[in-house]
Amino acid sequence: NALYCGRLHPAKGIMDLVDFMSFMVKEKPDFKMGILGDGDAETKNKFLSKIQELGLQDNFVHFGFIEGKKKGDLLRNCGFYLSLSYDESFGHAILEALACNKPVVAYDLPVYREVFGKYIVNGQLKLFKKKDYNSMINFILKKENGRLKFNNQLKDYSWETICRKELKNFYYEVKTCL
Repeated sequence: NALYCGRLHPAKGIMDLVDFMSFMVKEKPDFKMGILGDGDAETKNKFLSKIQELGLQDNFVHFGFIEGKKKGDLLRNCGFYLSLSYDESFGHAILEALACNKPVVAYDLPVYREVFGKYIVNGQLKLFKKKDYNSMINFILKKENGRLKFNNQLKDYSWETICRKELKNFYYEVKTCL
C-alpha cells in the first residue's frame, strides 16, 4: 500500500512511521508499509523492536538497501509514498516517487513548498502537520478508493531542472542565514 525509501534514522521520521501504522491498522488491518533502506545497527534494532512491540510485524516489509531497477519497480508498484522526515535539504526520494507518478504524503517542511510547488498544486504531494496521523490516514483511505492519475514528464526530472531547483534552494538558505 505505501512505501518509504531512505536511511533508517530518527531525523527521517522512521519511528513516526511505526506510530502512523499503529493508527492505520485500526482502520485498515491489512495495510502494508514497505521500507527501503538501512541504517546503523542501534537505530535499526530500535525501529524493528518498536514494530514488534506494537504487533505490526505483519504490516511491515523491510527490503533493506535496494537500488536500480528493483527500487524503481517497488516505487512504481506502491500505492503511496510516505515521508515523515523532520528535516530535508531537497527530498530526492520524494522526487523519485513523483517521477513514478505516485501520490506522496509527507510532513509539511518549508523546502517541499519551495521545490515541489507544482505537485502540491496538482494534489500529487499532500503535506500534513507533524504527527497528524488521523488526517493522513483519512486522506490515504479516500484516495485509495478514488482514481489517481498524474502525468509527469521526463523533462521535469532532467539534471538541468533538478540543478536549478537545488541552486534556488541553496540561495534561499544562504539568504535566510544572513
